[in-house]
Amino acid sequence: MKLSTSIVGGVLAGTLALGLAAVTTASATETNTPATTEVAVSASDRVFPSTLSLPDGSVPEGIAISGIHAYVTSFADGTVYKLNLATGRYKVLSPATGTGAVGIMLHDGRLFVAGGTAGTVRVLDPGSGEELASYTVGTTGQTFINDFTVLDGVVYATDTFSPVLHKLPLGENGELPAADQVETIALDGITYSEGFNVNGITTTPDGEALLLVQTNTGLLYRVEESTGAADQVDVGEADLTWGDGMLLEGNTLYVVRNFPNTVAVLELDDTGTTAALTDELTDPRFDTPTTIARFKDSFYLPNARFTAEDPSSANFFVTAIPDAS
Repeated sequence: MKLSTSIVGGVLAGTLALGLAAVTTASATETNTPATTEVAVSASDRVFPSTLSLPDGSVPEGIAISGIHAYVTSFADGTVYKLNLATGRYKVLSPATGTGAVGIMLHDGRLFVAGGTAGTVRVLDPGSGEELASYTVGTTGQTFINDFTVLDGVVYATDTFSPVLHKLPLGENGELPAADQVETIALDGITYSEGFNVNGITTTPDGEALLLVQTNTGLLYRVEESTGAADQVDVGEADLTWGDGMLLEGNTLYVVRNFPNTVAVLELDDTGTTAALTDELTDPRFDTPTTIARFKDSFYLPNARFTAEDPSSANFFVTAIPDAS
């Protein structure tokens, strides 16, 4: 399924412009949410909900999982929700910032939250929601801080509107950097054009370089972390257009294709220079899934529903699907 790239610039930019001030505010206590069906997540008889509701108008985008809890960002207003995968209940971990939050990563006991058009990276305590640090890494409205990975003690953030990577070097013991230690390196070999460009990011299986997917072209790139030099990965006949969040497990790379409601499953060589499509995952409940995270034998995908006529009043949810491999 292929759609015009104008949808990226139109629908997603339109979603951002809405602001969605009418997003329902969840209380600090966990809120009950219905489960439509159930999915087994372990060898035991216990089952977890496979559809987990979030507040109307929340537009979930990023997800990170630790234990039985998922941390989900709101593309509408920057809220970060803490979602119990066993009960389907959620609470507000970090309140709205007024601008959308995108990717989220849990690393070394801290949550890194991408601030989209705000050009920020926030660092939160996953227990209390306390903001531990905030970095302005791009110009508000001209950049779109989107997704994260870590390589060699450095947090890398993609910028969907500017052909750069933002680097937050961690200290020897994982200390957060001072503001003047944050760097930006240019991407050499990736052409940016209208719409959404570089989006999801992870590392190569051997941990020697970075992998980036470009949403509007469907190209996958291997990038040298020290120079920003990018080479296109040979993915054969795989279609990665609308590529969004990614998950690497060993040599298997999961690429979420948002508008096609599909997850492309690729097998990479160790260096991340070639890949072959081995499977495509989908589910009738998908409605523009944006990224993917694992808990035991299930994958969890937030549905941003970018085609919703009125996102401010639409219902939103996270979908769990079994790993059938």
